[in-house]
Amino acid sequence: MATDTPDNEEAAPKRKRRLRAALAADIANFSGRVSVNETRAFSNLSAILKIGREELTRHDGDLIGMPGDGLFALFESAVDAVQCALKIQERLATQTNLGGMRLRIGIHVGDVLFEGDMPFGETLNIAARLESLADPGGILVSGTMVDAVSARIQATFEDRGVPSLKNIPRRITTFAVHSADRLSDTDMGIPSLPLDTTMQLPRAGSLTAAAAAAEAKKAPEATEKPPQTAAVEKSKPSQLEQTVADPEPLARPKANDAPLVPPAPPSPRQPPVPGQSTSTRSRSATAQPTPPTAAATIPAEAINEITEALAVHLGPVARLMVNRKSKTATSASNLIETLAGELASSDERAKFRTRLIKLIGR
Repeated sequence: MATDTPDNEEAAPKRKRRLRAALAADIANFSGRVSVNETRAFSNLSAILKIGREELTRHDGDLIGMPGDGLFALFESAVDAVQCALKIQERLATQTNLGGMRLRIGIHVGDVLFEGDMPFGETLNIAARLESLADPGGILVSGTMVDAVSARIQATFEDRGVPSLKNIPRRITTFAVHSADRLSDTDMGIPSLPLDTTMQLPRAGSLTAAAAAAEAKKAPEATEKPPQTAAVEKSKPSQLEQTVADPEPLARPKANDAPLVPPAPPSPRQPPVPGQSTSTRSRSATAQPTPPTAAATIPAEAINEITEALAVHLGPVARLMVNRKSKTATSASNLIETLAGELASSDERAKFRTRLIKLIGR
């Protein structure tokens, strides 16, 4: 006897697999930007996601979700996925009203499991893991993506090694994708600076090779004496030789005799005061502090812009760092370079300077 099924019972969605390029993107350190200025952070987020949706439409990308401060998309073409990511980052780099807020993008290509219209699978997870490792304003792709697109687009691929991806047991080789020149430390002619150890952990090798060579050069100069001085000192008999040649100093001195070594004359900067002892004059001479370098008054608008750009890399601590360094900065450009030295990588320093290029030189 056959059993009747209810008329309203729906059949389970059919599962199918399709080869897709998955693109994951989100705002770098969005929580830090919210802590600095919540209203502006969400306004900038809307503008960035709008640019992302426009480029997805132009490059035939399917928007499958917008989790929080990011987006997920699928492409039938790996080339379209990378070109879309490059265009998004290119447009965002030219925006001057976003306060330095940038996207991180990760892309991987592989099989995607669809249940109805809902995608699942490891390809999406790998894209999300790559996005979390990408530089702010950068693109990180898998080696599989490089094999698929390297001969078909104009871009450079920088090997970033094989990082450990959470819950991904396979080895995934990663590459950073670049399409435009950036302001690097070499371009600016600025040496590497040590980190502020009161704010961050110091990075290894903070003393550059040039600084080490300079210190090594100073050492022999400090110990080596000029030939003329050495010849004069050599011609003078030592205290022991004088004692042996003239036995008179061996006689026991009397109580009223003057000391053998006369006291040092007072410093010309601090003339002696009648009735003042030598020890008092020494203390007064050393008590004079060195006048500090006058700090420049940097406009509040520039301070806010620098703080927002630094918050991309350091989060909420950026405001404290800017307030501290601005007290001794001689200009906005000097403040920017001082803060750039607190960033751990040259790539972060280049991106930080590029966002504030209009302030450099003031």
